[in-house]
Amino acid sequence: LGQEDIRDIAAYFSSQEIKPDAQGKSSAGKKLYEGGNRYSRTPACASCHGPNGVGNGPGGIPSLVGQKSGYTAKTLRDFKSGARSNDRSGMMQAIAEKLSDKEIKAVAVFIAGMGS
Repeated sequence: LGQEDIRDIAAYFSSQEIKPDAQGKSSAGKKLYEGGNRYSRTPACASCHGPNGVGNGPGGIPSLVGQKSGYTAKTLRDFKSGARSNDRSGMMQAIAEKLSDKEIKAVAVFIAGMGS
């Protein structure tokens, strides 16, 4: 693809309306997202991704709003296992290593419902 094609595709996807998963309700996920887990020393997701999950723009901390729970859970599991390593300085790998499977599922469900 040429640069103009890439810009057109990016513009198209940027203009799409985000439709959160209305079933994404998880009090355990909300607690982890907003406050982390002091026992495992897991930081709050909101400390980087923001209280509303919008991150800080292209090339920075990504937005989580509108992500499906399956995608988020797989991404966290991949960071945890080392299958994914495209994060700055291994930050997400270090965080995901501290998450239990139950916590991954809970935060993924909460993120899927953000904005609904």
